[in-house]
Amino acid sequence: MKRLIATIVILTFACALMATESDPSETVGFVKRDMPTGLWKPLSLPFTFEDTDGNGYMSLDDVFGDQLSGTNPGNGDQVLCMQSGLSATYAGPVFGWIGSLDSLFYQYSYWMYKNPLNPTDSVYIAGTVEKEVIDYGIIPGDGGTGLGKWTAVGIKEVGEVAIAPDNLDLLACGFTGTNPGDGDQILSMNTGLSSTYAGPVFGWMGSLTNIEPTHVYWLYRNSAHPAGFHWIYDPLSKGTKVGSKVKTKVVTPVVTPKITPSTSTTSKVKIKKVSNPIKNDNNLR
Repeated sequence: MKRLIATIVILTFACALMATESDPSETVGFVKRDMPTGLWKPLSLPFTFEDTDGNGYMSLDDVFGDQLSGTNPGNGDQVLCMQSGLSATYAGPVFGWIGSLDSLFYQYSYWMYKNPLNPTDSVYIAGTVEKEVIDYGIIPGDGGTGLGKWTAVGIKEVGEVAIAPDNLDLLACGFTGTNPGDGDQILSMNTGLSSTYAGPVFGWMGSLTNIEPTHVYWLYRNSAHPAGFHWIYDPLSKGTKVGSKVKTKVVTPVVTPKITPSTSTTSKVKIKKVSNPIKNDNNLR
């Protein structure tokens, strides 16, 4: 808990420090995920993250900071990207991250594994609440094999968003169906709940009604629709609200007073590197 409080304080201070007179207020927040040991848990990224290590991209350190455990490559916690198959192991402060996975993406989905040798813990993911258009590219069909096609995705949302009528822009982009038997589906890898689009007469059918922050979803392209579709999700026009599972704080910009050169003094400011904080879930099919 002390780590969480310190992280949120530092994050809030940093956001305020970087704001200028003309900047709008912004909202920072965090969400907690339970990560029991010995299990692979699906995870997606709901926030915009500070580039804490200054490498110009969203790295493992930017998202997870020093929250994961390990002392060597054999007992470290792991993160694996479902899309690329690339993975990295946290091997402690001496070795750092070891592996082929170095950068993370909002539209991708990940497995996190907590090694049984390390204490059971929660992981906090923290960042700035910022909506932006996400281009997922082509969500493929099965190409005529008759098997259908499952694609795992992460959705950058900090609040629960209703699937119906088309808040995820899926139908507008080609997600389709005419009845319960040939409809495309969305399934939560975290809860196992799913919903099928059964056409304009039946609408959405199933137990999954909302998407949730940090959860990972399967999009299933029914074999009745062998071609893929280009999905672009635009949350900017939806006006979705932050859900109760995400704790937030609005940061008001700091107005910096004018400094008179003849009387001003300078001092060095030290910025501490932020340790960004961020159910068993279904196995990858």
